[in-house]
Amino acid sequence: MKHKAFNWKDDFRCLHCGYHVSANPIVSGVVTRNHCPYCLWSRHLDLLAAGDRLSVCKAPMQPLGLTVKKSHKKYSRAGSGELMVVHACTDCGNVAINRIAADDDVAMLLEVFEGSLELDRQIRSGLVQAGILLLDAAEACFSRDGFHRTTMQSICRESGLSPGAVYHYFHSKEDLFFAVLEWLLNELTRSLDQIASSQESPRERLAAELELLFHSAEVNRKLYLVLFDFVTLGARSDRFRQLFHDFFLSCRKRDAQIISEGIKLQEFRRVRPQDAAATIRALVDGYCLQWLMDSSTVPVEVFRDRCGAVLGAYLLRG
Repeated sequence: MKHKAFNWKDDFRCLHCGYHVSANPIVSGVVTRNHCPYCLWSRHLDLLAAGDRLSVCKAPMQPLGLTVKKSHKKYSRAGSGELMVVHACTDCGNVAINRIAADDDVAMLLEVFEGSLELDRQIRSGLVQAGILLLDAAEACFSRDGFHRTTMQSICRESGLSPGAVYHYFHSKEDLFFAVLEWLLNELTRSLDQIASSQESPRERLAAELELLFHSAEVNRKLYLVLFDFVTLGARSDRFRQLFHDFFLSCRKRDAQIISEGIKLQEFRRVRPQDAAATIRALVDGYCLQWLMDSSTVPVEVFRDRCGAVLGAYLLRG
């Protein structure tokens, strides 16, 4: 497959936030850069195909939410597709979907996803007419009702799409659940990878990791409610089990590397990095489970601090 040669003149300044944006595929991971990685806003430049730059509109395009692309031409069933950002032109109202770039700000992706839960009825109606299924509808149902109580009919009501349209994207409720869970874990992994690759000390990176994992009570609650539903599926389904395995394996490898660096720098006492990494995961999941089962009046920060204290007693030099 031939790729378009990179031209530095394709770089642009974002109309929304004003930052300079590189169009180099090495940076973005996509052939045609079509939105700002800092604020995720785009510009209405394309008319018939991505990169044709034939539109006369040129107005800014606002990120509204996330969907899944089915193939090169259609939206996808979960597990075979690709997560996309949904953009709407602020002038003519044109709706488009665009690939997420490798350097897109993860926090902004989460903000767009959470913001899609608050879209007004008129905007949602326009997306329905365009045949776009936002992942927010499925996530809202799974978070609120759990996997077993969520039905395809409830997702149809939440999204405003007909049953035929929903089944066009996802053949079953399990497919849709897989898409939501895969997205949540991938975004969490990207955020944790950014922390691990930072220039901070190993101790500061572990502290930042805990802060991220416990950072928002509401987001954290939604994530773990979905995750614990997933555990029951993981016992029966190979693809769910593999997704679960890959996520925890990446967590252990990442944390083991941070701990190894900390031991070399004498920030941590000598422990087996692999054992310590598994302990970190067990502490985080255990304290989150306790928080979910405890009184709703106890803030998640209490459990975060308990987790940090136990981890510090285990790792820090006396």
